[in-house]
Amino acid sequence: MKLKSTLDQTKIFTEFANKLIKNSMDTLTPFLSRKKETWPDEELAGISLALIREFCQIIPLSITQNVTVLLKSFVYTRNSKDSDSSTAISTFLRAHAFVALGKMCLQDETLSRELFPLLAKELTTSKEDVLRNNAILILIEMLRRYPSYTDKYIPLISSCVKDMRYIIRYQSISLITNFMQQDFVKLENNFWLYCLLSTIADEKGGYSRAR
Repeated sequence: MKLKSTLDQTKIFTEFANKLIKNSMDTLTPFLSRKKETWPDEELAGISLALIREFCQIIPLSITQNVTVLLKSFVYTRNSKDSDSSTAISTFLRAHAFVALGKMCLQDETLSRELFPLLAKELTTSKEDVLRNNAILILIEMLRRYPSYTDKYIPLISSCVKDMRYIIRYQSISLITNFMQQDFVKLENNFWLYCLLSTIADEKGGYSRAR
C-alpha cells in the first residue's frame, strides 16, 4: 500500500510539473516573435525560466526537446548595438535562460558540448556583468560535472582572475583552487600572484587599482 501511495504521489507531482513547464513555455514563446505588444510581463517570464531551471533537476523527463529549443532561442539571441530596444530580449531574460540551460546541461553531456563554446564566447566578449557572471558560474558547474573538459577551458577560467569585476575574479579563483586540490590542474607560480592581487582588491575597485 505504501509503495502504491508513493507511486500515486509521484505521478501527481509529475503531472503537476509537466503542467507548470507547459505554462512556462506558453509564457516564454511570445518573446520569440519580436512583437513586443504580444509579450507578457518580463518578471513573469523570469519566473517561468526559474521554474524550468528547478524542474529540469527534479524531474528531468519533464524537459522535452521543445523546451531545450526554446531556451536556446533566448541564449543564442545576442542584441547588437543596432538592435531595436523595443524588440530586443533583455539581458535579464538572457541571464535567466543561460542558467536554466546550464542546469539542463548537467543532465545532458551532448547539450553541454554545444553550450561550452557559447559560454566561453559570452565570458570573453559580453559587456554585461550579469551575463558574464552567470556564464562563469555555469561553466564552473559544468566543468565539475564533466572534468574531462578541464584542460580545454581552464585557461579561460584562469584569465578571469584579471577581470575588472570582483565577483568574477572570486568565482574563477574558487574553481581553480578546488581543481588544484583535486589535482585536476597544475598552474604556474605566477597565477598565485594574480590570486593575491585579486583578493586584496576591494569589490568596487577593479583589478587595475590593485596593481
